[in-house]
Amino acid sequence: MQMKWLVKNKEGKYQLNFASYSSLFINHTTDTESFIKPVIQYFQPRNKVRGSVLINDITNDFEEVTHQRFQAFELSNQGLKDTTQLGSKSLLKSQLKNEFLNHIETDGYLLTINTLINDLIETTVKDLPVRSKDFNIDLLLKLLEVDFDLDNRKECNNTYLHQNKILLPVIKKYLSSKFKDAVILFFMFPEDYLSPREQLEMKHLLTDISNGIQVFVITKSKYFLSDNLDGSNYFIYGEQLFTNEFLEDMEWEGPLSYDRAELLKSLIRTIKNHVDVFELNPLISNYKQADIVLFQSIDLYVLIFLMKKLKFKFELDIDPKTIDTPVFDYIMDVYEKL
Repeated sequence: MQMKWLVKNKEGKYQLNFASYSSLFINHTTDTESFIKPVIQYFQPRNKVRGSVLINDITNDFEEVTHQRFQAFELSNQGLKDTTQLGSKSLLKSQLKNEFLNHIETDGYLLTINTLINDLIETTVKDLPVRSKDFNIDLLLKLLEVDFDLDNRKECNNTYLHQNKILLPVIKKYLSSKFKDAVILFFMFPEDYLSPREQLEMKHLLTDISNGIQVFVITKSKYFLSDNLDGSNYFIYGEQLFTNEFLEDMEWEGPLSYDRAELLKSLIRTIKNHVDVFELNPLISNYKQADIVLFQSIDLYVLIFLMKKLKFKFELDIDPKTIDTPVFDYIMDVYEKL
């Protein structure tokens, strides 16, 4: 499901882009609390921001998105670890309770347990009028603990990645059965505690989860970026970069008649490869080692157009003989006006 929302609150208004898997890449100008927290709070059963937050669907004639339409949940690597404690608000606990209640043999087992407990009391405590409370699922859950050392399928040494591989499918099962397709799972900084290779595994896991529920990742790692622009979010001083106006300007300003599909491919490729250095005054070159090395004219145009929109500084070391002249002229014109 692809959506573009206009979110309004006391701080102003901004656009959020949603696909089945979406990402928000954080730079030094991004205030996560202002952009994400109000949306998560808006979709809670006990909405504390009702009246101060308004969400409209841009792609559906700005129709209001009511707070009953979705359920929003926030998770993180540490949050998943905490959920194994099976606290009162734990999604894992809720799924375990569902599993027990829906099992055909549960009532029989509980009846047998309670019968045995009563028999034990009657045969051992004869001097006091003692009665046992019924043993039920809630009491059983209080006795359970999650111990990953019992799992014989362990494939990695990273505790967080191992737990996520086990817990996320279980939580997805609960959310899918409980709320159908009206769930948005906001995952905060999934790169925490993970190496680059482990981050790639985690991205694959979250992508699999997004086949059943919408996943929105807030990240500082390029490995977790959405694979398409419909699910990409990047804010610069409170303004969404990836809007329809941005795409129209990119196509209109092109020094050559680039097709929009070509521009989109180049844009996604450029973002996924280099977004983590945009704000670092990168050296850009087309012939030698640099922070960003691009050889195709279209990629150089898209990158410089991006940097201009972001108003980020950059350095150039370009060989004009290996790129199209109109592109070189455009790049130098932008650079000279920095």
